[in-house]
Amino acid sequence: MLKRLLEYAGFEPGRFQLRWISGSEGGKVVDTVREMTEQIRALGPNRKMRDDR
Repeated sequence: MLKRLLEYAGFEPGRFQLRWISGSEGGKVVDTVREMTEQIRALGPNRKMRDDR
C-alpha cells in the first residue's frame, strides 16, 4: 500500500525499497546501500520533483 501511495505522490516504484538487516550484518548493509544507490542513480532525477519552470 505504501508503494501505491508513493506512486500517487509521484515517486517511481524503484525509488522505495525496504530491507530488514540486523546490526550485526555490516557487510550486508554495505552491499545493500551500494546496490540501492546504483539503482536510484540509474533512474536519474525524479521527474515529479524537478523544477523545469
